[in-house]
Amino acid sequence: MRARGYILYPGKLTQVETFRVGCIGAIDHNEMRNVVTAIDETLREMGITMQPEALVRAA
Repeated sequence: MRARGYILYPGKLTQVETFRVGCIGAIDHNEMRNVVTAIDETLREMGITMQPEALVRAA
């Protein structure tokens, strides 16, 4: 993510492993699309994939 211009910090608020996304400045629709794409690409490079059904159940 850092190579793509985004920095993720480990979450400390729960017992479950999480990460936080912060922003300094304005976030618009295009920036959100870019960060979601960067997350998708990074996870794929790491060999992590999710099935759409898993996303629906997690929501």
